[in-house]
Parts: sequence; structure tokens; C-alpha cells
Amino acid sequence: MLREKTSNILRLISTACCLIIVMQEAHVIAATSKEEIAVPSKMTERLPPCSSDIYCHGELLHTIQMASIYRDSKTFVDMKLKQAAPETLALFRKMMYETHESPTREDVERFVTENFEPAGSEFEDWVPMDWRKEPKFLRKIHDIELRKFASDLNDIWKLLGRKMKDDVKINEHLYSIIYVPNPVIVPGGRFREFYYWDSYWIIKGLLLSEMYTTVRGMLTNFVSIVDKIGFIPNGGRIYYTMRSQPPMLLPMVKVYLDATNDYLWLKENLWLLEKEFDFWMTNRTIEVEKDGRNYTLARYCENSNGPRPESYSEDYMTSQSFRTNEEKDNYYMELKTAAESGWDFSSRWFITNGTNKVPLMNRTMVMYKRRHYYVPGPSTMPNNNRKVGSFVDDVYRKHIAYTELKDMSND
Repeated sequence: MLREKTSNILRLISTACCLIIVMQEAHVIAATSKEEIAVPSKMTERLPPCSSDIYCHGELLHTIQMASIYRDSKTFVDMKLKQAAPETLALFRKMMYETHESPTREDVERFVTENFEPAGSEFEDWVPMDWRKEPKFLRKIHDIELRKFASDLNDIWKLLGRKMKDDVKINEHLYSIIYVPNPVIVPGGRFREFYYWDSYWIIKGLLLSEMYTTVRGMLTNFVSIVDKIGFIPNGGRIYYTMRSQPPMLLPMVKVYLDATNDYLWLKENLWLLEKEFDFWMTNRTIEVEKDGRNYTLARYCENSNGPRPESYSEDYMTSQSFRTNEEKDNYYMELKTAAESGWDFSSRWFITNGTNKVPLMNRTMVMYKRRHYYVPGPSTMPNNNRKVGSFVDDVYRKHIAYTELKDMSND
């Protein structure tokens, strides 16, 4: 029965992950005509990155971000409100009226200082309780310099640990951060909150450092977010809640179980792992017809309006090379779709022998990685299709992990 179940799911992988046209020599994946792509109607409605007209869209966001009072657009959208959004918006309108709709940079900076607290205000000091100075793996490193390097890396967990203040849970409406009940390890730098696929490698490192309690808490955070919004966003901010990142939750759980045998956690949360898995199969696949056969193609696809809030001024300025609003909207969606892929930004999306010019972005590569070799799909997709992301491997890995976890929970 187990073998039959596994065989059925593996068969699902081959048909549900992507369009796979196996040619005798090249194994090329191609979709060449506009009629072959049927974009689901649920993806055509364009919404802002989130509903907040402070952190995600609107005149206030545009005015503050374009004033460039900070070197990084992310700084403002990570700040805490000093009062509720309606009051802040009323004060903003007052400022705009008094400045005749043309505030100076100093006016905007004064408004932000008076109405927002600095970025990072949501955290309190925290050192992981399960951190240890000399985890066992250090004893296996005989080279003195390498052992010191590994020890220094182990020390970094204390620097990257973050715990949210109780006020975030009580007054979540004043923050852009998404509340989670347990402390987390963050990537660092401008990335003050958790990030989805970054956490996979963080968790692998934590497990090597024997920080099992911290890992369990981070996994519990993730499933609590799935329970709340239906999937895991790109990162732990509300302005990320229209896009995700490569689906790594199941692999995270798998490496945790391999290290701890904590099947009780699995039994309690398997339904939420299924829920997150269903999000990808329902919202990140499209139907494709090729040579008279229908296929389900997995892709990254972010469909919201406007610039990325965390890179607002940069996105807005680069969009000015486009002539129409439709072209600009498509450009913004391409940027956010590339961000959902996790490869923001790299040469992975460059056109072979192409230029750095960005027309309507109607050049989407389908890529398929198969065991020990990598097979690019040198085809173009029609306009108005988001980047067909190369997360075939990600979804494949997700299927495999899901099958194994399902079997574990039934033992």
C-alpha cells in the first residue's frame, strides 16, 4: 500500500509540477503560442501588496518614499506607528494641506519623526536559551583555524536572534511586522524579520548547533502563519503577503524530524503542512496545452499592483522608462515575481546573448532541473504572463518531503 501511494504521488509530480516535453536529445520545455497559455481567472484581479494605506500603497507611502529621507526604502515601511492609521492619515492630510500639496524633504522628515518610531522597535533583547558555546560538531574539526571559524559562526546565532515584544501581539495594527509567538533567527542587516527560504539554511545550521528548541519554535511560527493567512509569505512583514518564496517548509520539517524524531509535532501540525502545500498547487499553477495534450505548469507569480513597498523609490524610478501605466504595472509584477523566486536579482533571469534593456518583459524562461543535469527551456512566453519560475525542483522536493512526512505521521 505504501509503495502504491508513493508511486501515485510520484506520478502526480510528473504531471502537476510543470510542462515537461521530453525530446529525444534536448529535453526542451517549450510553450510558444499565446493560445497555449490559459491564465487562471483568479490571477487577473490586481490588488495592492496589502490593504494598509500606510505600509503598502497610497499617497502617504508614495510621498514619504519619494522624498528619500532614508537611503533604504525598507527603513520607513519597517517603522511603528505612534497612533492608529486613521489618525496618522488625518495628520498627513493636514501636512499636505499646509504645504499646498508640495511638502519639502524637511517637511516629510518632520512628519515621519513625529508620527513613527524607529525601525526595529518591535524587538526586545533575546539570547537563545538552547545556545551552547561548544556544540558537538566543533570537536570533529581538527584544524585550529577552521574550528575557530566554525565557533565564530556558532556565536552569530546570539547576534541574529529576535524576540517580538508583547506589544506587537496587543497592538499589531501599529506595526508592519507579522506577529509570531516564538523567537526567530533572522538573516541580518536590513532583514530584521524572518524570511521564508532563508530559514531553511538557518534551520540546518541551528540543528548542527543542537538548537532544537529554537528550530521547533520557528517551525511553529510558520504553521501559525499558514493557519492565519493560508501560506508563508516572502518575509515577516505585511507588505510581503501577496508573494511567497520557494516552498521550503516541508524540507525544513523533514530535516528537523531527522534530527529530533519529534513526531508529536508532526501529528499536531500535518494538516497545516497540507494547507500550505495546497496553496502552491492551487495558486501557483497554470494550464498549458502542447501538441494536443494538457499540462499543469508550476510557476512563481506575484500579481499585485504598484512598486514593492520595501524598494518603493527604486522600483518607481526604474519604471519611468516605460510609457504606459499598463507597462509599468507589468514591470512591477515582474519584479515581485522574481522576488518570489528568491533569486532577486541574479543572472538567472538574463536572456542569453541579450542586453540589459528591459522591454515588456515578455521573455520568460522555463527551466527544468533533472537529477544530475540542468536543462534550460529556451522559449518565450506571451505578454501579460508573470515569470514562469523555475521552482520545478522546489515543488518536486516538496512532494517528496510531503510523502515521507505523511508516512511518518501514520506510523
